Amino acid sequence: MNAQREITNTKEREQIKQNQEQSEKNLQNVFGQLENLRPQLANEENISKTLTLEKDELEKYQQELRKRILNPLDRVDEIKIKDFYKELEKYGKDINEKIKNKEKIDRQIKALQETIYFNEAKREKLEKEIENFEKILAPNGNRDKRRAVLVICEQIASLEKIAAKVRKEFHTKENNIYTYDRAYKKFEKNELNPGDIIIATNISGRGTDLGINELVEVNGG
Repeated sequence: MNAQREITNTKEREQIKQNQEQSEKNLQNVFGQLENLRPQLANEENISKTLTLEKDELEKYQQELRKRILNPLDRVDEIKIKDFYKELEKYGKDINEKIKNKEKIDRQIKALQETIYFNEAKREKLEKEIENFEKILAPNGNRDKRRAVLVICEQIASLEKIAAKVRKEFHTKENNIYTYDRAYKKFEKNELNPGDIIIATNISGRGTDLGINELVEVNGG
């Protein structure tokens, strides 16, 4: 695919417009999800805080009661002592119930936080997709026409030499240069944008699938 080509084919433009519209619908769905999830999270967090305060209050009363049981003056009255122990047992049960309820709420909070995080990441991705579709469909000259580059080296020494030369020739604010020379070092990116340059050894980033965004695809990969 020619890196400098424009989208002039009517059928291709129509397909890109449809993709853009679908991304916009998906984005609205994500906004709706976030609008529902955030109040749920706030409510669960308030419940968790309330349970913590109630538990702390019960523990304070429990501690005061233990002190009274150990007080020689109170121990004279055996009936009172029995009542104290019954009350102490009740405090223990109530505290355990608060702890169980809080643990349950905290699990729900964690699940909500993870869902919100997932939707926030999805929102960012969709917004970028829509922006790229708009650039692709823009009139001639209004789009970033650069491609992305992946350079694979057999040896670390070769990588270092190539990386030094690439940085000297191409390092600008618009070009992002990444190097990977170890098998355990994961790629920072899983989707390449126009101007991205990745220089890696043939063993680094194993198990990583590199993708390209819509602009890079139209520009030729």
